[in-house]
Amino acid sequence: MAGEVCKENLLLLSNVIAMRQLVVPNRHWVCLQNVIVHFSRRQTMLRQTLIFIALLTTLTNFKTFSQSDKYRLTIIKNGNRFLDRQFKTDTLFKDTVVDLSKKPVDLYFTHRLMHFPYYMPTGGLKKTNFQSGECNFKFYPRTVKCYQYDSLDRVTRMQVEGSGTKGYWYFKYDTCNKCDRIVQLIRDTRTYTMTYNEYGNLKQIDQVDGDMLEHIYFVYRKVD
Repeated sequence: MAGEVCKENLLLLSNVIAMRQLVVPNRHWVCLQNVIVHFSRRQTMLRQTLIFIALLTTLTNFKTFSQSDKYRLTIIKNGNRFLDRQFKTDTLFKDTVVDLSKKPVDLYFTHRLMHFPYYMPTGGLKKTNFQSGECNFKFYPRTVKCYQYDSLDRVTRMQVEGSGTKGYWYFKYDTCNKCDRIVQLIRDTRTYTMTYNEYGNLKQIDQVDGDMLEHIYFVYRKVD
């Protein structure tokens, strides 16, 4: 079971029956839904019904956690993407107030802020009608994007072609539905690995491009 659901929810699930007023971080809410699906596929009809009723009753009493307070965000980069391959540290975003309840610090945040990653699926990692219209080579040499999706309508592959650009991006997801790995294939292979904090905001991005490494660290400090 632990391989299919978030580890944190093994304890969380046992608390669900015992506690009727449980404050749940957003990422655990998604994981808990995965737990319900996991159990519903593996129980007899009677046990499945009892578990579903117990969970549904408890879920109606949940107070979903939200980070309504503002935080000061600092983003620090450390890497060796230089001719001398020496590691250097730079501050990209310093002590800037962000409201995490309105805009999460995710891959689209870093994409807008510093083009990291440089290309992302338009409009999000879930399938949209707009994305379908992007795959039209009549637009070339303007940028053309074509997508493939999994059974949950999440982008798993993005093909980008345009003036001076031709490559593929592959997206992987963790059990909490967060994108935790991107493999970029252009001339060489570049890999992005993402980790998130307990609220689902970025904690670290590691980029590997041959012998070039880059680490992006996200530091949050609550505004008093």
